[in-house]
Amino acid sequence: MNKLTLDIGHTTDTNEPTLLLYIDGTEFRRIILDNSNAAFFPNLADSAKESGDYLILTCECGVADCGGWDKVHVVHSDNTISWTFTYNDKNFSFQFGKNNYADEIRKIQARIDSEKLVLQPQFAADPE
Repeated sequence: MNKLTLDIGHTTDTNEPTLLLYIDGTEFRRIILDNSNAAFFPNLADSAKESGDYLILTCECGVADCGGWDKVHVVHSDNTISWTFTYNDKNFSFQFGKNNYADEIRKIQARIDSEKLVLQPQFAADPE
């Protein structure tokens, strides 16, 4: 089982707040070897509710095609939430505990609310 950790950092170009996503302690952008990508918090939060295809990962500008992204296939089971997706012709698969996933989303939402943050990207455009 993988461990999801969320934090708030800054975009590479504008130094505005952005969601940092870590899997097993490694920042996700290092896992995929591309610093110009971002996680889109509203879709990540939605993915905690039910299975489906979500644009969780995108370019820092918010346009999925710009970063080469498709949607993440999210599957809920009794105690886990699984992700499968392809990026740069490489398949990725992660499985998180539902409690870990929900706790991290609640923690970041509370920080966004208390600090009145506007995370970048502010929108995410689905791939064509």
